[in-house]
Amino acid sequence: YYAAASVASIVAALGMMTLPINLASYRERGILRRLRASSVPAWVLVMSQLTLVIALFMAGALVMGMVAWLAYDTTLPEDPIGVALALLLGALSFGSIGLLLARIVRSSRAAQGIGLMLFFAMWLICGTAPPRAVLPDGLREVGLALPLGQLVVAIQDPWFGDGWAFDHLAILAAYAIGAGLPALWWFRWD
Repeated sequence: YYAAASVASIVAALGMMTLPINLASYRERGILRRLRASSVPAWVLVMSQLTLVIALFMAGALVMGMVAWLAYDTTLPEDPIGVALALLLGALSFGSIGLLLARIVRSSRAAQGIGLMLFFAMWLICGTAPPRAVLPDGLREVGLALPLGQLVVAIQDPWFGDGWAFDHLAILAAYAIGAGLPALWWFRWD
């Protein structure tokens, strides 16, 4: 249970903390203005940051999964393709949320504070810290509605051989589109 949920935590942490902090820091130091002056399109910058986050989470998830398997004899995913699809959609969702957060905040310190607050609030009620089964019904429902709750279920179902959670995958895609389009539309260089 925790190995699959911990992989989801890696995705959420990178998307909600690393990405917005990096972009806000670039904005503070004037790097984004220099990139704009060099006529680098905004989508290239965004895709490079998303690619970096995806590469980092893939490496982190692989290392975490292997350590859990070697040290604690956890089960490996029954359906690695389903897990990979859920992870990819999760990375796009949390990357989009991180881009939107980077668009809203003014400084890297604000991005760090807000990102940490959002991450830990989700981490506590989405089945990654205590299992959802021990939470009160209201918190369980709220946690499942949040993107991390959706990602946990979307990873755990194929991990344990319960098939693909298409409804949760669709909701993750909706989060990616719902946060990604405004983030790209209102992207600012300075």
